[in-house]
Amino acid sequence: MASRVSNSKPGIFIFEAREGKRIVRKVYIVLPLALLFLAYNGVSFAQDSVVEEVAEVVVTATRIRTTITETAASVTVITSEEIQRKNVNTVYELLRTVPGLGVVQNGGVGQPSSVFIRGSKSEDALVLIDGIEVNDPITPGRSFNFAHLSVDNIERIEILRGPAGTLYGSDAMAGVIKIVTKRGEGKPRASISVETGSFRSLRTRFGLIGGNENGYYSLAVSRFDSDGISAASENRGNSEEDAYKNTSLSATAGLSLSEGLEVDLVLRLQDARVEQDDFDFATGLPSDDLDYFSKSEQVFFRVEGQLISDGGGWEQALGFSVARHDRLDRNDPDDAFDFNVWNDTFAGDLLKVDWVNTFYLSIKNTFLFGLETEEENGRTSTLAEKTARTTAAFILEQVDINDRLHVSLGLRTDDHSSFGDETTYSLAPVYTLADSGTKFRAAYGTGFKAPTLFQLFSSYGDPTLDPERSRGWEAGFDQEIAGGAVDLGVTYFFNDFDNLIDFDSAASTYKNLGAVRTEGVEFMTSFRPADNLKLAFNYTLTKTEDDAGQPLVRRPDNKAAFELSRNFDSSGNVDLEVVYIGERDDFDFSTFPASRVELAPYTLVNASATVELGEKITLTGRIENLFDEDYEEVLGYGTAGISGYVGLKAEL
Repeated sequence: MASRVSNSKPGIFIFEAREGKRIVRKVYIVLPLALLFLAYNGVSFAQDSVVEEVAEVVVTATRIRTTITETAASVTVITSEEIQRKNVNTVYELLRTVPGLGVVQNGGVGQPSSVFIRGSKSEDALVLIDGIEVNDPITPGRSFNFAHLSVDNIERIEILRGPAGTLYGSDAMAGVIKIVTKRGEGKPRASISVETGSFRSLRTRFGLIGGNENGYYSLAVSRFDSDGISAASENRGNSEEDAYKNTSLSATAGLSLSEGLEVDLVLRLQDARVEQDDFDFATGLPSDDLDYFSKSEQVFFRVEGQLISDGGGWEQALGFSVARHDRLDRNDPDDAFDFNVWNDTFAGDLLKVDWVNTFYLSIKNTFLFGLETEEENGRTSTLAEKTARTTAAFILEQVDINDRLHVSLGLRTDDHSSFGDETTYSLAPVYTLADSGTKFRAAYGTGFKAPTLFQLFSSYGDPTLDPERSRGWEAGFDQEIAGGAVDLGVTYFFNDFDNLIDFDSAASTYKNLGAVRTEGVEFMTSFRPADNLKLAFNYTLTKTEDDAGQPLVRRPDNKAAFELSRNFDSSGNVDLEVVYIGERDDFDFSTFPASRVELAPYTLVNASATVELGEKITLTGRIENLFDEDYEEVLGYGTAGISGYVGLKAEL
């Protein structure tokens, strides 16, 4: 393997290595800062204490391996190191601190969980796991429920904010959340961990990982049980505990068949059962229900072949993926208001074939061409199986001009079996001032969302619906200060969603009649006063407005997050996380028509720690809602007070 290191600008070093026919580039960025005085255990702000940190290339923004410095779009990366430090159990918990994201859960652990990107609807975010589209095709809005997605076997998460229809098609009107599973390397390593804590919770995990030049593998299996809290708020007189069970499996494997040819397999299974509370029409709020529960089974599978030509000028990937969702909602009558047994079933499948070609025309010009075809089908206990198909072609060209100006331009056309053709496009320039390290960036893109199977074919559906559409732009800059001691960024964004599909109560059917506008500012800074201490802060201002001039519910105008991570050499670490959520509206259904109420702001403080007890034994601890904040994310639904968890992990 040949390699070289170059100094591209103050504080940034590029490492390039050739592995066979492939050039691997990694960027070492000298981060953070001397803005905050924190004298703890000899922490110093001297320039010598600033360390180099590896920032891997990102792929989500352009589907081309691109460094952060060349990326115009707003992308946040959560690494495996961050996941390990925080000790959380679900992806939902990791997304709380990401700028521009709103995270809402209807109750405690296992209850429905939604993510809003820059004030948009939750179904406007496309969720990918190793290239598998996992949005549920049989939900009314084709959204994804984050409640059951564990962090097991996850290497990194990339969150792209902004319309991404050009590269990802339907469902990416507001952005993309991409999850990447670990690829094993080195000698086989097995691990087992056990964690217990509040609400009589117990989680067990087993992992196996390894690989060599001929292939790799990784496996993670986990089981989680908790008595939970009442999904309906205890402050409103509800006391029944709503239990939760989750079994998850994640496995990946890759085989190098020859030089330049590799095959990858991905499998993720999730089986969950959660007790829920019903909606009380007399009060307009959720209330205890002893017999209401739901079950969810998910199977995600993908096989992909990757071929690199001699010389590395042409890379192609051919993949086939399957996403299957099976849900059951059941409620036995237990009081005077329950007249029937609920036993509703929902089954949805998405099958997809994609072929993506990347041509490295020169060191400064990369061209991407892709073809996709997918079929979604769904059925419920009241709806016979329905199907829709989408076929698409897309291109993107990425050009580097004088090592300062980087431009990507993309175009896509989709053909849907119901409404016909839809075209989307994007333009994203980046300009960097070499002397000051200032990066100016802008992006404009369009997106669309096909009508869902439910909106087209249910008893409330309309098969003549047109797709929803979005357009959005952003502009911002990133700045290094004091030779890389300070790193900060500011972004202004604007999104316009129109032709939205809403339910028309007068006509008792879905129609294209809604419009929404969102805009705001994201501010981010991170800094490292010493090589064992990292601090980060972000703030998001979001303004939303529907076609009636009202703000969207459950979207706060103000959100802020602060994170501190302190490493103690090889003996462990301590993490502190503070999240502030400002005032926001919600609907009160105790009146007819429903009235608006304002939910109070709240601040959550979470802390976690790991301690190395020996070469292969680690003690973990976590405290959530450290100051026992009393709050509601959704009107009438419960949230957990202060809670604690402790665990042990052993390398076998």
